[in-house]
Amino acid sequence: MRSGNPRAAYFTYTHTGVGVVQSRSEVKLPDSIKCLSITLVPWVSKSEATKVRRVSIEKVADHATSESGNVFKTVRNISRFDCDVFQHESINCFFDAESLHSGLHVINCNGLPLEIMYNSKSAATTSIVFNAALGISTQEVPRFMAGPTFAGLKTNTISVFDACLYTDDSLMLAWYGGSAKFEMQALLPGLLQKFVTDAGGERTLLFGASGGGFAALFYSQFFPRSTVVAVNPQTILDNYLPRIVEAYARACWGAGSEEKAVEVLAARMCPDLRRLPDWAGHCVVYVQNSTDDHVDKHLLPFLTATRVPNLHLLMDKWGAGHVSPPKELIGQVLTILLNEETRWESLLGDLGSMSAPTENQIRERVCALGLA
Repeated sequence: MRSGNPRAAYFTYTHTGVGVVQSRSEVKLPDSIKCLSITLVPWVSKSEATKVRRVSIEKVADHATSESGNVFKTVRNISRFDCDVFQHESINCFFDAESLHSGLHVINCNGLPLEIMYNSKSAATTSIVFNAALGISTQEVPRFMAGPTFAGLKTNTISVFDACLYTDDSLMLAWYGGSAKFEMQALLPGLLQKFVTDAGGERTLLFGASGGGFAALFYSQFFPRSTVVAVNPQTILDNYLPRIVEAYARACWGAGSEEKAVEVLAARMCPDLRRLPDWAGHCVVYVQNSTDDHVDKHLLPFLTATRVPNLHLLMDKWGAGHVSPPKELIGQVLTILLNEETRWESLLGDLGSMSAPTENQIRERVCALGLA
């Protein structure tokens, strides 16, 4: 997997257990990446609990690549989905459709395929779901990462794959921010609103993790009184890994090497959620791993500069760094929000959430979790 730590590049987990364990792990690197060093890091409370007696490193044959020679995002394959596929030749053609049916909708947006998986259950709530960054091992796209999490929930779902990732094969993340070819932040809200209207629900929930959390927070502005569940989100692109932001700015907005990426982005889209005008009426459930650098770079700057009156922070230590909480916990949070219209706030409190926390309260919680 690609690491969020700027001092590292790629990592893999190796199996351990009680007693003597023999394990083999394999790391797949793109052709453009050279291996300079390998470090074994025990991920336990006490480093002496794990002893490494012998390590053997070998280079294996290159893995098969696509015709372009790219090992990442090799194949666009929509035939693997077991559902109806609806092709819309343009954005206007999509808006001309009288009704929408459950299935995969592919909208031609100035040459980029916007793929949206729509599932109408005649539910009271409609959920709009955004992806996190693609993993380096991704072989087929589009991906709808949170699909399994929402499958068993009582909600209509609108799962969106970021069409701008098709702009360049090297892109793993584009924050649903758009490109010079498809100004997504301006055009996607209307497309999503048509799906929401068709679903006929009374409430709207937006969900996303990491880069998808950025998108969920941004697009919630177009759905009054909506609920947002953002997991370890970025809120300020200027505070994220420069190489990833620069890759997006170059591929999608034509930024040159001499230009500051975020300055180019600021002129074409919204790269900073502190610029959003109004959070009144919105409910934000912010889920954050306490050891993630996103606490200082994204959570605290966002909360101290933005007044979100109805914000609930669920923070715990789920691992080291940019680590997602257990899927079971996310399922619990979503089930509470979807099914408990009157008791959801107290039930989130039972899970440890803090309502409208101050910076001092957040720092105290981080310290307490660090000592736990």
